[in-house]
Amino acid sequence: MVVRSLILALSMVLMACSNNQGGKSQANNENNGSKGLSETPVSAKESEMVYFKSGTFIMGSANGLPNEQPVHKVTVQSFKIDKYPVTVKNFRRFVEATGYTTDAERFGDSGVFDFNTSSWTLIPGANWQYPLGKNSSRAADNK
Repeated sequence: MVVRSLILALSMVLMACSNNQGGKSQANNENNGSKGLSETPVSAKESEMVYFKSGTFIMGSANGLPNEQPVHKVTVQSFKIDKYPVTVKNFRRFVEATGYTTDAERFGDSGVFDFNTSSWTLIPGANWQYPLGKNSSRAADNK
C-alpha cells in the first residue's frame, strides 16, 4: 500500500522537477530540439519516457463533493513521464546528481496515504527515504 503511494509521489516529484531542470522549461527543450530530462540513464529500459501532448479538458463536478466543484476547464502543458516506475535507487541517483531537496525534506513531514481508511495523515519525518517517518524502516532501493 505504502509502496504504491510512494511510487506515485516520486513520479509526480520527478515530473515536476523535469519541467524546470537547468532553468529551461520542457517547452523550451522541445523547441530547441533538446531531449531535456538529461539524467544519465541506468539502462536503456529505465530511460524510456512517454510523451504527452498538451491539451485541455473539463474537470470537476456540478453536484459532487465540495472538493470536486466547480466544473472548470484545465489546460495541461506537454510533458514526459517515465514509462516504468521510478525506483528509490534511481531517485537517490537523481538527488545525488542534482542536489535536489524534496518539499517533504524541507518541511520535515509529509502526507502518507492510508489505503484502509482512504485518507491522508501528516507524518513527521516522512519523506522519500523514510516513507512512514524517521522511526520506520528506510525505503528499499528496488521499491
